[in-house]
Amino acid sequence: MLIAIVILITAWINYINLATARSMERAKDIGIRKVTGAFPNQLIRQYMMESWLVNLSAILLAIVLVLVLKPLFNRIIGESIGLIMLQQPVFWVSTFIILFLGIALSGFYPAFVMTRIKPASILKGTYANHGSAGTIRQILVVFQFAASLFLICGTFIVYKQVKFMQDQNPGVKIDRTIILKYPVLRENLQTQVAMFAENLEQETNITSATLASAVPGMEVAFFASNRLQGDGQDRHRLYEMLIVDDHFVETFGFELIAGRSFKKGFGNDRENLLINEEAMKTLGIGKAEDGCH
Repeated sequence: MLIAIVILITAWINYINLATARSMERAKDIGIRKVTGAFPNQLIRQYMMESWLVNLSAILLAIVLVLVLKPLFNRIIGESIGLIMLQQPVFWVSTFIILFLGIALSGFYPAFVMTRIKPASILKGTYANHGSAGTIRQILVVFQFAASLFLICGTFIVYKQVKFMQDQNPGVKIDRTIILKYPVLRENLQTQVAMFAENLEQETNITSATLASAVPGMEVAFFASNRLQGDGQDRHRLYEMLIVDDHFVETFGFELIAGRSFKKGFGNDRENLLINEEAMKTLGIGKAEDGCH
């Protein structure tokens, strides 16, 4: 998100610099229009309209490029990123806000500079883009170079992160896995969901199905404060908890380094826990086998 904002601001600054750099080419046109009676607000409207057309065209082009390049991007990162955001009202509200901000930022300053030009100096050929306008342009150019360096570093960091995600073993099998969310408030919910899972397992194209209170690695069902028996109250720590069924370990391909998975019909399995290695360290368990007692 930060990189996207920097790219957007850099594009606006680039447009402002190009517009002000062209002021010498358009200076005579502006001077003649002023001499013939053009008011400053008319010139401002002209620049704002040009800015509106440029920003609107840029947004439309960006949406088209996203639609065209999405399959290629998905292949590069090895993930499937959908475009459900295009169906969200917040996306279009944000787009319109960005559009109007772009019009205001990239259109107002060039218009402000051009409307301050004196017609006499333009027609005599003595006009030059200097003073405060030149200073602001220099500041914008410096910022643009700094932003470019930031983007280069940011691109390298993002590349390393994507490479890490591709090479890292998450310890959970998520390929060819579909996650369905069911309504929380419904009569006989547990019975109906369990029957639905059993029906799924009867399908020949489905190898396994499981029920969980949240998506592992993405969501948290609830937090609970836990400690080992015999530890003091100061050893209480909050842990992310999931409620799962007996097919959870098998479906997600978790590797157990000690103990066993949950078993259907095992009377006290409602009171048993499966913990990961990080929780084992936090609880102060030295060996994985020690946590089985």
